[in-house]
Amino acid sequence: MTQWIQKKYIGLVSSRFRNFKWKGDKIANASCAFCGDSQKNKLKARGYFLINKKGQYYFHCHNCGVSLSIGPLIKDLDPTLYREYRLEMFKEKNPEPKQMKFEKPEFKKTPPVLLDLMLDRLDQLPVDHPAIQWVVKRKIPKSQWCRLFFIDDFMKMEDISPSYKDKLVKEPRIIIPFFSAKGELTALQGRAINDNPLRYVTLKIKENSPLIFGLDYVTMGNHITVVEGPLDSLFLPNAIAVGGSDMKRVLTQLPKDKFTIVPDRQPKNKEICKIILRLIKDGFNVSLMPDWLKGKDINDYVLEGWSPDAIMTTIEENTRNGLKAQMEFAQWKKV
Repeated sequence: MTQWIQKKYIGLVSSRFRNFKWKGDKIANASCAFCGDSQKNKLKARGYFLINKKGQYYFHCHNCGVSLSIGPLIKDLDPTLYREYRLEMFKEKNPEPKQMKFEKPEFKKTPPVLLDLMLDRLDQLPVDHPAIQWVVKRKIPKSQWCRLFFIDDFMKMEDISPSYKDKLVKEPRIIIPFFSAKGELTALQGRAINDNPLRYVTLKIKENSPLIFGLDYVTMGNHITVVEGPLDSLFLPNAIAVGGSDMKRVLTQLPKDKFTIVPDRQPKNKEICKIILRLIKDGFNVSLMPDWLKGKDINDYVLEGWSPDAIMTTIEENTRNGLKAQMEFAQWKKV
Protein backbone atom coordinates (compact mmCIF):
# COMPACT_ATOMS: atom_id res chain seq x y z
CA MET A 1 0.00 0.00 0.00
CA THR A 2 1.42 3.39 -1.01
CA GLN A 3 -0.27 5.37 1.76
CA TRP A 4 2.66 5.05 4.16
CA ILE A 5 5.03 6.45 1.51
CA GLN A 6 2.77 9.44 0.97
CA LYS A 7 2.64 10.06 4.72
CA LYS A 8 6.43 9.83 4.89
CA TYR A 9 6.85 12.48 2.20
CA ILE A 10 4.20 14.71 3.74
CA GLY A 11 6.47 14.71 6.78
CA LEU A 12 9.47 15.60 4.61
CA VAL A 13 7.72 18.67 3.14
CA SER A 14 5.93 19.61 6.37
CA SER A 15 8.55 22.29 7.09
CA ARG A 16 7.13 24.23 4.12
CA PHE A 17 3.77 24.46 5.90
CA ARG A 18 3.47 26.82 8.85
CA ASN A 19 1.64 25.40 11.89
CA PHE A 20 1.84 21.85 10.51
CA LYS A 21 0.40 19.30 12.91
CA TRP A 22 -1.01 15.81 12.69
CA LYS A 23 -4.56 15.84 14.06
CA GLY A 24 -4.83 12.09 13.98
CA ASP A 25 -3.30 9.07 12.33
CA LYS A 26 -4.53 10.12 8.88
CA ILE A 27 -5.32 13.86 9.07
CA ALA A 28 -2.89 16.77 9.22
CA ASN A 29 -3.62 20.49 9.48
CA ALA A 30 -1.38 23.38 8.42
CA SER A 31 -1.24 26.89 7.03
CA CYS A 32 -1.30 26.71 3.22
CA ALA A 33 2.17 26.93 1.64
CA PHE A 34 0.65 28.32 -1.58
CA CYS A 35 -1.46 31.25 -0.39
CA GLY A 36 0.15 31.77 3.03
CA ASP A 37 -3.31 31.31 4.57
CA SER A 38 -3.32 34.66 6.36
CA GLN A 39 -0.92 37.58 6.49
CA LYS A 40 -2.61 39.08 9.53
CA ASN A 41 -3.05 35.99 11.68
CA LYS A 42 -0.07 33.64 11.47
CA LEU A 43 -1.98 31.02 13.48
CA LYS A 44 -4.58 30.57 10.74
CA ALA A 45 -4.40 27.02 9.39
CA ARG A 46 -7.01 26.24 6.76
CA GLY A 47 -5.06 23.62 4.83
CA TYR A 48 -5.64 19.91 5.37
CA PHE A 49 -3.96 16.68 4.35
CA LEU A 50 -6.75 14.15 3.96
CA ILE A 51 -7.36 10.71 2.47
CA ASN A 52 -9.76 10.28 -0.46
CA LYS A 53 -12.00 7.31 -1.19
CA LYS A 54 -9.17 5.60 -3.07
CA GLY A 55 -7.05 5.63 0.07
CA GLN A 56 -4.64 8.27 -1.26
CA TYR A 57 -3.54 11.43 0.51
CA TYR A 58 -4.28 14.86 -0.97
CA PHE A 59 -3.98 18.47 0.21
CA HIS A 60 -6.84 20.98 0.19
CA CYS A 61 -6.82 24.62 1.32
CA HIS A 62 -10.14 26.11 2.38
CA ASN A 63 -8.73 29.61 1.92
CA CYS A 64 -7.36 29.68 -1.65
CA GLY A 65 -9.11 26.53 -2.87
CA VAL A 66 -5.98 24.74 -4.09
CA SER A 67 -6.47 20.98 -4.15
CA LEU A 68 -3.55 18.74 -5.03
CA SER A 69 -2.72 15.07 -4.78
CA ILE A 70 0.58 14.40 -3.04
CA GLY A 71 2.67 13.86 -6.18
CA PRO A 72 1.90 17.25 -7.82
CA LEU A 73 2.19 18.96 -4.42
CA ILE A 74 5.72 17.63 -3.82
CA LYS A 75 6.66 18.44 -7.41
CA ASP A 76 5.64 22.08 -6.91
CA LEU A 77 7.45 22.43 -3.58
CA ASP A 78 10.62 20.40 -4.19
CA PRO A 79 11.36 18.92 -7.67
CA THR A 80 14.39 17.01 -6.32
CA LEU A 81 12.36 15.38 -3.56
CA TYR A 82 9.66 14.65 -6.13
CA ARG A 83 12.07 12.47 -8.12
CA GLU A 84 12.82 10.49 -4.94
CA TYR A 85 9.11 10.19 -4.26
CA ARG A 86 8.39 8.83 -7.75
CA LEU A 87 11.21 6.31 -7.44
CA GLU A 88 9.97 5.05 -4.08
CA MET A 89 6.38 4.84 -5.33
CA PHE A 90 7.56 2.92 -8.37
CA LYS A 91 9.46 0.43 -6.22
CA GLU A 92 6.43 -0.03 -3.97
CA LYS A 93 4.17 -0.78 -6.94
CA ASN A 94 6.79 -2.95 -8.63
CA PRO A 95 8.46 -5.04 -5.90
CA GLU A 96 10.84 -6.73 -8.35
CA PRO A 97 11.60 -4.12 -11.00
CA LYS A 98 14.00 -4.93 -13.78
CA GLN A 99 16.85 -2.52 -13.26
CA MET A 100 17.63 -2.07 -16.94
CA LYS A 101 14.00 -1.41 -17.76
CA PHE A 102 13.69 1.22 -15.01
CA GLU A 103 16.86 3.01 -16.07
CA LYS A 104 15.64 3.26 -19.62
CA PRO A 105 15.08 7.02 -20.24
CA GLU A 106 11.35 6.75 -20.74
CA PHE A 107 10.90 10.07 -18.98
CA LYS A 108 11.94 11.79 -22.20
CA LYS A 109 8.74 10.56 -23.81
CA THR A 110 6.33 11.68 -21.12
CA PRO A 111 4.27 14.75 -22.09
CA PRO A 112 5.08 16.95 -19.07
CA VAL A 113 8.81 16.64 -19.66
CA LEU A 114 8.36 17.19 -23.40
CA LEU A 115 6.50 20.40 -22.64
CA ASP A 116 9.15 21.45 -20.13
CA LEU A 117 11.79 21.02 -22.82
CA MET A 118 9.93 22.94 -25.51
CA LEU A 119 8.12 25.58 -23.47
CA ASP A 120 8.55 27.84 -20.48
CA ARG A 121 6.38 27.00 -17.47
CA LEU A 122 4.70 30.14 -16.20
CA ASP A 123 5.71 29.72 -12.57
CA GLN A 124 9.36 29.75 -13.68
CA LEU A 125 9.18 33.03 -15.61
CA PRO A 126 10.26 36.44 -14.23
CA VAL A 127 7.58 38.74 -12.87
CA ASP A 128 8.05 41.27 -15.68
CA HIS A 129 7.44 38.68 -18.42
CA PRO A 130 4.45 39.52 -20.69
CA ALA A 131 2.83 36.14 -19.98
CA ILE A 132 3.06 36.73 -16.22
CA GLN A 133 1.67 40.22 -16.60
CA TRP A 134 -1.25 38.71 -18.54
CA VAL A 135 -2.16 36.06 -15.94
CA VAL A 136 -1.77 38.61 -13.14
CA LYS A 137 -4.13 40.94 -14.99
CA ARG A 138 -6.62 38.06 -15.33
CA LYS A 139 -6.13 37.30 -11.58
CA ILE A 140 -5.35 33.66 -12.29
CA PRO A 141 -4.23 32.06 -8.98
CA LYS A 142 -0.46 31.86 -8.66
CA SER A 143 -0.78 28.33 -7.31
CA GLN A 144 -2.09 27.30 -10.75
CA TRP A 145 0.63 28.90 -12.91
CA CYS A 146 2.55 25.61 -12.89
CA ARG A 147 -0.18 24.14 -15.13
CA LEU A 148 0.36 26.71 -17.89
CA PHE A 149 3.20 27.27 -20.34
CA PHE A 150 4.45 29.98 -22.67
CA ILE A 151 5.90 29.91 -26.17
CA ASP A 152 7.27 32.93 -27.99
CA ASP A 153 6.61 31.46 -31.45
CA PHE A 154 3.41 29.43 -31.77
CA MET A 155 4.62 28.00 -35.10
CA LYS A 156 7.08 25.86 -33.12
CA MET A 157 4.14 23.76 -31.95
CA GLU A 158 4.29 22.06 -35.36
CA ASP A 159 7.06 19.95 -33.81
CA ILE A 160 4.51 18.37 -31.46
CA SER A 161 1.86 17.85 -34.13
CA PRO A 162 3.21 17.94 -37.73
CA SER A 163 -0.35 17.82 -39.08
CA TYR A 164 -0.56 21.54 -38.29
CA LYS A 165 2.43 22.45 -40.46
CA ASP A 166 2.01 25.83 -42.20
CA LYS A 167 -1.28 26.40 -40.36
CA LEU A 168 0.03 28.24 -37.31
CA VAL A 169 1.01 31.89 -36.92
CA LYS A 170 4.29 33.14 -35.50
CA GLU A 171 3.21 34.90 -32.32
CA PRO A 172 3.50 34.52 -28.52
CA ARG A 173 0.82 32.43 -26.80
CA ILE A 174 0.10 30.88 -23.45
CA ILE A 175 -0.14 27.11 -23.85
CA ILE A 176 -2.83 25.18 -21.99
CA PRO A 177 -2.11 21.40 -22.06
CA PHE A 178 -4.88 18.80 -21.91
CA PHE A 179 -4.03 15.44 -20.34
CA SER A 180 -5.96 12.22 -19.90
CA ALA A 181 -6.56 10.86 -16.40
CA LYS A 182 -3.41 8.77 -16.92
CA GLY A 183 -1.32 11.82 -17.74
CA GLU A 184 -1.14 11.35 -21.52
CA LEU A 185 -1.04 14.54 -23.56
CA THR A 186 -4.24 14.68 -25.65
CA ALA A 187 -4.39 18.29 -26.85
CA LEU A 188 -2.89 21.76 -26.57
CA GLN A 189 -4.65 25.09 -26.59
CA GLY A 190 -2.83 28.31 -27.39
CA ARG A 191 -4.27 31.48 -25.83
CA ALA A 192 -3.28 34.76 -27.48
CA ILE A 193 -1.92 37.47 -25.20
CA ASN A 194 -1.82 40.08 -27.94
CA ASP A 195 -4.72 41.67 -29.84
CA ASN A 196 -5.27 38.68 -32.17
CA PRO A 197 -9.08 38.25 -32.44
CA LEU A 198 -8.49 34.48 -32.71
CA ARG A 199 -8.01 34.13 -28.98
CA TYR A 200 -7.80 30.33 -28.80
CA VAL A 201 -6.24 27.79 -31.17
CA THR A 202 -6.63 24.12 -30.28
CA LEU A 203 -4.25 21.39 -31.46
CA LYS A 204 -5.50 17.81 -31.09
CA ILE A 205 -2.75 15.30 -30.30
CA LYS A 206 -5.05 12.30 -29.87
CA GLU A 207 -8.00 12.78 -32.21
CA ASN A 208 -10.34 10.35 -30.45
CA SER A 209 -9.77 11.70 -26.94
CA PRO A 210 -12.39 14.04 -25.43
CA LEU A 211 -11.23 17.63 -25.05
CA ILE A 212 -11.41 17.81 -21.26
CA PHE A 213 -8.98 19.92 -19.23
CA GLY A 214 -7.99 18.87 -15.72
CA LEU A 215 -8.61 15.11 -15.75
CA ASP A 216 -5.06 14.59 -14.52
CA TYR A 217 -5.55 17.01 -11.64
CA VAL A 218 -8.94 16.29 -10.06
CA THR A 219 -9.80 13.74 -7.41
CA MET A 220 -12.23 11.49 -9.24
CA GLY A 221 -13.87 10.19 -6.08
CA ASN A 222 -14.99 13.69 -5.06
CA HIS A 223 -17.69 15.90 -6.54
CA ILE A 224 -16.45 17.72 -9.67
CA THR A 225 -17.42 21.14 -10.98
CA VAL A 226 -17.52 21.31 -14.78
CA VAL A 227 -17.03 24.64 -16.55
CA GLU A 228 -16.45 25.54 -20.20
CA GLY A 229 -13.10 27.33 -20.12
CA PRO A 230 -9.83 25.76 -18.89
CA LEU A 231 -8.76 29.06 -17.32
CA ASP A 232 -12.10 29.28 -15.49
CA SER A 233 -11.47 25.87 -13.91
CA LEU A 234 -8.25 27.15 -12.32
CA PHE A 235 -10.27 29.27 -9.87
CA LEU A 236 -12.39 26.43 -8.49
CA PRO A 237 -11.54 23.39 -6.34
CA ASN A 238 -11.69 19.99 -8.04
CA ALA A 239 -12.84 21.41 -11.37
CA ILE A 240 -12.49 20.38 -15.01
CA ALA A 241 -13.28 22.19 -18.23
CA VAL A 242 -14.84 20.79 -21.37
CA GLY A 243 -13.47 22.21 -24.60
CA GLY A 244 -16.16 24.09 -26.47
CA SER A 245 -19.71 23.82 -25.25
CA ASP A 246 -20.46 20.12 -25.69
CA MET A 247 -20.76 19.31 -22.01
CA LYS A 248 -22.02 15.81 -22.75
CA ARG A 249 -18.43 14.75 -23.34
CA VAL A 250 -18.15 14.22 -19.59
CA LEU A 251 -20.71 11.42 -19.73
CA THR A 252 -18.10 8.70 -20.13
CA GLN A 253 -15.95 9.89 -17.23
CA LEU A 254 -18.11 9.66 -14.08
CA PRO A 255 -21.70 9.02 -12.91
CA LYS A 256 -24.01 12.01 -13.40
CA ASP A 257 -24.41 12.66 -9.68
CA LYS A 258 -20.67 13.32 -9.41
CA PHE A 259 -20.90 16.46 -11.56
CA THR A 260 -22.23 19.97 -11.28
CA ILE A 261 -22.16 21.65 -14.69
CA VAL A 262 -21.73 25.43 -14.76
CA PRO A 263 -22.25 26.70 -18.32
CA ASP A 264 -21.19 30.18 -19.36
CA ARG A 265 -23.97 32.71 -18.85
CA GLN A 266 -25.11 33.22 -22.45
CA PRO A 267 -28.93 33.05 -22.30
CA LYS A 268 -29.29 34.63 -25.75
CA ASN A 269 -27.17 31.96 -27.43
CA LYS A 270 -29.69 29.51 -28.89
CA GLU A 271 -27.15 26.73 -29.40
CA ILE A 272 -25.93 26.98 -25.81
CA CYS A 273 -29.51 26.93 -24.57
CA LYS A 274 -30.21 23.75 -26.52
CA ILE A 275 -27.20 22.07 -24.93
CA ILE A 276 -28.17 23.15 -21.41
CA LEU A 277 -31.75 21.94 -21.82
CA ARG A 278 -30.49 18.60 -23.12
CA LEU A 279 -28.20 18.22 -20.12
CA ILE A 280 -31.04 18.99 -17.72
CA LYS A 281 -33.31 16.46 -19.42
CA ASP A 282 -30.50 13.91 -19.23
CA GLY A 283 -30.49 14.27 -15.44
CA PHE A 284 -27.36 16.35 -14.82
CA ASN A 285 -26.92 18.80 -11.96
CA VAL A 286 -26.77 22.24 -13.60
CA SER A 287 -25.96 25.57 -11.96
CA LEU A 288 -27.27 28.58 -13.90
CA MET A 289 -25.47 31.64 -12.65
CA PRO A 290 -27.80 34.55 -11.78
CA ASP A 291 -28.10 37.66 -13.94
CA TRP A 292 -26.89 39.99 -11.19
CA LEU A 293 -23.39 38.62 -11.72
CA LYS A 294 -21.62 40.75 -14.32
CA GLY A 295 -19.81 38.83 -17.06
CA LYS A 296 -20.35 35.45 -18.65
CA ASP A 297 -17.84 33.11 -16.98
CA ILE A 298 -15.86 32.43 -13.78
CA ASN A 299 -12.89 34.60 -14.73
CA ASP A 300 -15.23 37.51 -15.44
CA TYR A 301 -16.78 37.15 -11.98
CA VAL A 302 -13.34 37.15 -10.37
CA LEU A 303 -12.37 40.27 -12.30
CA GLU A 304 -15.53 41.90 -10.97
CA GLY A 305 -14.29 41.33 -7.44
CA TRP A 306 -15.90 38.02 -6.47
CA SER A 307 -13.72 35.57 -4.56
CA PRO A 308 -13.54 31.90 -5.64
CA ASP A 309 -15.20 30.91 -2.34
CA ALA A 310 -18.11 33.28 -2.99
CA ILE A 311 -18.44 31.97 -6.54
CA MET A 312 -18.50 28.36 -5.31
CA THR A 313 -21.19 29.28 -2.78
CA THR A 314 -23.23 30.88 -5.59
CA ILE A 315 -22.76 27.77 -7.74
CA GLU A 316 -23.98 25.52 -4.93
CA GLU A 317 -26.97 27.77 -4.15
CA ASN A 318 -28.05 27.74 -7.79
CA THR A 319 -27.56 24.05 -8.52
CA ARG A 320 -30.74 22.31 -9.69
CA ASN A 321 -31.77 19.18 -11.54
CA GLY A 322 -34.90 17.64 -12.96
CA LEU A 323 -38.10 19.69 -13.06
CA LYS A 324 -36.71 22.48 -10.84
CA ALA A 325 -33.81 22.92 -13.24
CA GLN A 326 -36.17 23.10 -16.23
CA MET A 327 -38.30 25.74 -14.51
CA GLU A 328 -35.28 27.85 -13.59
CA PHE A 329 -33.84 27.46 -17.07
CA ALA A 330 -37.09 28.77 -18.59
CA GLN A 331 -36.64 31.97 -16.57
CA TRP A 332 -32.87 32.17 -17.05
CA LYS A 333 -32.98 32.21 -20.86
CA LYS A 334 -35.46 35.13 -20.84
CA VAL A 335 -32.97 37.46 -19.14
